[in-house]
Amino acid sequence: MTAPAFVVHDLGQAKAALRAAREQGMRLILVSAPGAARTLGPAVWREMMAEAARAEPSAMFEAILDCGSDPGIALGALREGVKAIVLKAPADVFAKVADIARQSGATIYAQRPDHG
Repeated sequence: MTAPAFVVHDLGQAKAALRAAREQGMRLILVSAPGAARTLGPAVWREMMAEAARAEPSAMFEAILDCGSDPGIALGALREGVKAIVLKAPADVFAKVADIARQSGATIYAQRPDHG
């Protein structure tokens, strides 16, 4: 995670961040609020990021959904097609979810990216 990261709470923020990144020719990381997988839901996050990508098709970005410390929610996010998640879990649990993430073509992080 070397690109700048921004926390987004809604579609408007996501579109604005991607527009600015596109205008600057830079790659960006959009990260949900902490624990948003539980409150917002993986399907809503996935669709919000898809809509933002449609609005700015040339923007280069990764969208990361924070699943808190709940491996069940993380697995649900992977089933919903979310391609990048954060999971704070014990090493053995993290390893199991990471294996499933890799099999589904997703990326899993043990911590949130630093953000501005």
